[in-house]
Amino acid sequence: MTHAWPARLARREGLANARSAGWLATLLTVAVAWISTVAGTASALDASRLRDAEQAWIDAGGYTYVIEAAGEDSRPLSASACEALNVVTGVNGAFATTLSNVTMRPASAPGNETTMMSVSPGIYRFLSLPAPRTAGVVTTPKTTGVTGLRDGEQATFVLTDFADGAVAGRVEATLTVTDSAKLGDDLTGAYLLVSLTDGDAKQCYVTTDAAHAEAVRTYLGAALSADDGSAPVVRPRISANTYGLDFETAYSRGLLRWAWAAGAAALFAMWAVTRWTRRTHTAVYATFGAHARARLIMQVTEWCALSAVGASWGWATGVTLAIGLGATPVIALTQVTLQIVALWFAATIGVIALGVAPVGTLLDALKDRA
Repeated sequence: MTHAWPARLARREGLANARSAGWLATLLTVAVAWISTVAGTASALDASRLRDAEQAWIDAGGYTYVIEAAGEDSRPLSASACEALNVVTGVNGAFATTLSNVTMRPASAPGNETTMMSVSPGIYRFLSLPAPRTAGVVTTPKTTGVTGLRDGEQATFVLTDFADGAVAGRVEATLTVTDSAKLGDDLTGAYLLVSLTDGDAKQCYVTTDAAHAEAVRTYLGAALSADDGSAPVVRPRISANTYGLDFETAYSRGLLRWAWAAGAAALFAMWAVTRWTRRTHTAVYATFGAHARARLIMQVTEWCALSAVGASWGWATGVTLAIGLGATPVIALTQVTLQIVALWFAATIGVIALGVAPVGTLLDALKDRA
């Protein structure tokens, strides 16, 4: 009779554990799903927000350089040298501009004279627009709004001398209307007559991408240097902090990229509390001879079974929620997956570390209760 108490105690502990195992398993699964959803969704929305901000910056002229002569005494830029940049690796488009002493208006809209600038044909590649087969004029909706002209329309334009108002000529050209922010305020509102192929240029616009930005900027100074050796001024059309972000380091410095670590810590703490409340359950196995490896396998198996269900649930919910809140699908899939995988592996390492900790017997458990 003296030796029958371990069996009775084991049966009693088994009934208690059976009652608590169900709700503990449900609680853990829901916690894994909820934490995975929050971590993945938050990271996806943050990364998507940065991506949208960077794309808006690029569309507005990011990775675009404006090159000008070093000063009034320096020789002007060469229009042909600027146009030749279109064949350089890493240059997505380049065109030269120069001022004129004439205004321009559609023949069908008297009284709507607007500044005219001559530009080189590279403007079409710069704006990713098809070049017309005939002479062309590029402008913005701001200019055509009161004239009734539309994109792609063949029109006659009247050139007027700015000084005396005399008609300087007429041009038949195909109109290209674009609202691209790459043109900037200095070119918006003017008619850009595509006629500059040689001679002097006031400015040269060059657009590139993130991979070639620094190399192209370095190259521009040498490629557009004047014959007297003076280097031109190369400046970005808009600065990277125009949108309040440093896109190269914004995500790497963001706290939400570490959401997985916070989630893993929360899950580990919950698992540790669960193990503590069920320590007598583990003590039963230790009392009846289950060695440390067997106990570790049981705990890790239980964790994997419950957390895998929760992580899968959280992944599906996180991706759906992130896309529903406006995240780009590719970013949502990538960020939610990476966050949940990192979270799960980090939490699993903690579970394994806790599983190899020494475990007492039922006598030790009774002493704890006493």
